[in-house]
Amino acid sequence: MNLYSKKQRWKIILVIIATIIVGLNFWYSGMMVRKIKRTERLKLERWSKTIEQKAELVGYVHKLYNELEEEENKKMEIFADAYQRLLSNNTSEDLTFISKIIRMNTSIPVIMVYSDTTLNTTRNLNLGFEPDPDNPEHQELIRKLIREEFVRYKPFTIFLDVPGKINEKTEKLLLFYNDSRIYTELRENFNSLIASFEKDIRENDLLAPVIYTDNKISRVITFGNIDSTEIDTPEKLKARCMEMAKENDPIPVDLGDGNVNYVFYENSFIIDQLKYSPVIQLTVMAVYILITYMLFSSFRRSEQNQVWAGMSKETAHQLGTPISSLMAWVELLKDQGVDPSIISEINKDIDRLNTITDRFSKIGSQPELKPVPVDELIEDTKQYLESRLSKHIRFHLEKNLEGSPLVKANKPLFSWVIENLIKNAIDSMEGKGELTISVSENANQVFIDISDTGKGIPAGKQKLVFQPGYTTKKRGWGL
Repeated sequence: MNLYSKKQRWKIILVIIATIIVGLNFWYSGMMVRKIKRTERLKLERWSKTIEQKAELVGYVHKLYNELEEEENKKMEIFADAYQRLLSNNTSEDLTFISKIIRMNTSIPVIMVYSDTTLNTTRNLNLGFEPDPDNPEHQELIRKLIREEFVRYKPFTIFLDVPGKINEKTEKLLLFYNDSRIYTELRENFNSLIASFEKDIRENDLLAPVIYTDNKISRVITFGNIDSTEIDTPEKLKARCMEMAKENDPIPVDLGDGNVNYVFYENSFIIDQLKYSPVIQLTVMAVYILITYMLFSSFRRSEQNQVWAGMSKETAHQLGTPISSLMAWVELLKDQGVDPSIISEINKDIDRLNTITDRFSKIGSQPELKPVPVDELIEDTKQYLESRLSKHIRFHLEKNLEGSPLVKANKPLFSWVIENLIKNAIDSMEGKGELTISVSENANQVFIDISDTGKGIPAGKQKLVFQPGYTTKKRGWGL
């Protein structure tokens, strides 16, 4: 089988095989990517459900926290009212019940001082001792507590009745109170819950970009897996959140304070990048194969060129001996008085052989280029071939030149090119037809067009004709 004649067919077969391989790779990679995306999507949905449940828990705890705070405020209102009744001169009050109300406060810290901040009494301070109103150090400690810790709530005012002055309130007590131990522990736990909730949003294992904002989507509470420069202004924040909302509905977070915050999220970076995995993989493979192919093709061409160069130089060397012999025989024929016209034709063929030898000896070497008249090159080759070819071939030489332009060329090798083109044209006409050589000049360029009336080259073969070794002739070398 002639490999070069079947090359196009092999190319088509290899392209089909490569297409099948690529298609199978895309199908398999796409199937795996879809499975991974489904898995990641399920994880993301579970995560969002978990965040929703935790948001509900946070909202419930916050509601409970507010209810407890409100309940303790009501208790202190009752406590202050009970003290007011206890200290009044109204003998019709049930003092036993009032005292019971006062004693029932066993958790809310209370400090009562006179209007000049002099200590009256305390309850549930957990200082380890009972403050003494007559101790100046204890008085200062109480004043410090009032300034620094008992500032959350407005104190209640309890008026005192002064003996001898019926219903005339000239003195008063200020009742300061703070959060109870239970309430304080609940608030600490609630703050820990909030911190844990924000951490779960910020540090999700799915690497999903997440933004937790206020109810107006104007302030970032926390964020994760996203570049801070994307949300460093209210405009950027709103645009990024709206972009996320197109992919997944935001998760509302109601903390029970009348405002609803939002958690915006989108698919993880891994899911978005997985769809490009087959393309990247095939691109890397294609680049690797292309580089490998180019390297091996370069090596093959280099080896092939070395073979052609070696064969050519050896041919030139082998031709040297018979040419020398022919030259000697020509001299002998001259001495024997042979017809001079015959001697002249033999000398032309000897010159031709010398030219061929020179051509073959130059293959594989850098040709030396010299200025040569282009029309002279064409004319010499035409004259030599015209007298040696069929009389049924009509030559036409068309010149469109201004003077005789010089071109840089190697005369033996360049004439070889023209000769081969003419011979191939004659072969395509099967020894009968018209052959036209047109030489024209345009600016700094010279164009040589050789056309014939032969059968031409099939479209599928036109890309192969200049490849070494390709030929459609039974005895051709394809050079």
